[in-house]
Amino acid sequence: MAKRLSRPHSRARVAAATLAALLTLLLPAVAPAVSLPLEVEAQATDLSPAQQEALSQFLNGENCPCGCNKGTLANCIAKDRSCSISRGFARQAIAELRTGKPIVAARNGVAGYKKRAKQQPKRLHLDPNKRYEVKVGDAPTLGPDAAPVTVIAYLDYQCPYCRRAWPTLEKLQKSFPDKVRLVVKQHALPFHKQARTASRAALAAAEQGHFWEYQAALFRKGQKIDRDSLIALAGELKLDVDRFTKAIDSTRFDAQIDGEGAEAVRLGATGTPTTFINGKPLVGAQPYAYFEYQVRLALGENPKPPPPRKRKARGPKVDPNKRYDIKVGEAPVQGPASAPVTVVTYQDAQCPYCRRVWPTLKELREKFPDQVRISIKQHPLPFHKQARIASRAELAAQEQGKYWEYKDRLMANGQRLDRDSLIALAKEVGLDVDKFTAALDSDRFDKRIDAESQEAMKIGATGTPASFVNGRYLRGAQPYANFEKAVKAALEKK
Repeated sequence: MAKRLSRPHSRARVAAATLAALLTLLLPAVAPAVSLPLEVEAQATDLSPAQQEALSQFLNGENCPCGCNKGTLANCIAKDRSCSISRGFARQAIAELRTGKPIVAARNGVAGYKKRAKQQPKRLHLDPNKRYEVKVGDAPTLGPDAAPVTVIAYLDYQCPYCRRAWPTLEKLQKSFPDKVRLVVKQHALPFHKQARTASRAALAAAEQGHFWEYQAALFRKGQKIDRDSLIALAGELKLDVDRFTKAIDSTRFDAQIDGEGAEAVRLGATGTPTTFINGKPLVGAQPYAYFEYQVRLALGENPKPPPPRKRKARGPKVDPNKRYDIKVGEAPVQGPASAPVTVVTYQDAQCPYCRRVWPTLKELREKFPDQVRISIKQHPLPFHKQARIASRAELAAQEQGKYWEYKDRLMANGQRLDRDSLIALAKEVGLDVDKFTAALDSDRFDKRIDAESQEAMKIGATGTPASFVNGRYLRGAQPYANFEKAVKAALEKK
């Protein structure tokens, strides 16, 4: 009897598995709300939605070759603030996409990096408890040769974290003038296009006895490091400019630069800044207290360990199972006030995912004309430079009773969001252009924009688009089927 029953059960399991596979193929996948790390999204705002999607596929599809074991390039950027390798490939990919070409060089660069890593001995990782033997060599030094503590820092002049770490290193040497000898070695990372020339410039200044003044100037805020700026800086510091220029245009410092960079990699210092205090490594732009603690340990003192670094408190997270009480307030509404379902969406006009979800909201209104009303609230993200003026434009159009006509064109592919384009769009829609322009140039809508944005943040909706179907959260530019499902679920509960 057991054998006779097993066959139907087996066939049922096969049928269920087949059905599940078909559903997987037929049902669209949920598009992520934000598939780019925030800092990359801020750099890629001028890319089209298709280009941003290509960038997302690259960053989320390629593992970072830096050796940190954090997974994809996108994950490394999001979780390792000191990884300049993942950020370098992201910038390279964005630059390629801006030319209208696909991502080729950056992809090849990742593959090449991985290939070189395979050809090299097993990658070393720095042990914070180990004392490494690091020679001073030909590197410039600041402080007495007999100082009991030697601080050797591997720096890259194009690295923002090195710029952040430099004042800390300066303070350390000044705080222990007789006990600390500061040494700087070159570690020009290969994907920083200006780093090698800047390293040549620093060594050319050292040749004329002005390394420390020149390096301090290189790290000052806003200092450019293109060739012309490096030469101009030499003039400011009264160096022999002709001699300096010949030096940076030659390759005679490259052996030292390459040697010191290779030395850092052999030790396991693949990123910058990496500092060794009497051989003990400190990675990244750590707070001054961490450097001082290691110096005092090296001096044989018994210092109190610095407090652990405080992580920024995270705000609330939206609970998809909770029903939020969201008021429409002054936000524009399309659909009957008596509609049993209200969809409130927090949007940013510069967000490519908001542009992607816009047709979905329109389709929802068309399919449920008497049962759904749509309301749009403003949530301009701070790293989108044109988002606020676009929010002002939307509210200026609402003031003249033509919000939806204006918004529909605003979200069209290729629509620019600079001031002139927003005004031109107002004319196309038939608005009073003078009144619109005056509103656009004033800040009188800012209080409302900020209030709606803060309302979203208080709920935990930090990204856009964030939609709420009768108070139930839907994250990002999800497919129409998911919105329809949420609407039908809300109607059933009515």
